[in-house]
Amino acid sequence: MPSLSQIKSKELRKYLIDRGFKEVSQKGSHRKFLKGSKTTTIPMHNKPLGVGLTISIINQAGLSVEDFLKWKNKK
Repeated sequence: MPSLSQIKSKELRKYLIDRGFKEVSQKGSHRKFLKGSKTTTIPMHNKPLGVGLTISIINQAGLSVEDFLKWKNKK
């Protein structure tokens, strides 16, 4: 399976929405997502997200990196 690399914020946003998260607020360039008791925030800057930040956001959402990679490869 391919490893995780830098991705665009918009791609991670689409993944969270596909997994049932709702965009509930925005403060500056940061968007907050909610699903049940899980919340996470994505910085929507014009540069790729680092691998560590991407992993952290996915973990905060209660999802797995493996699931994200499968989703990404199906596109």
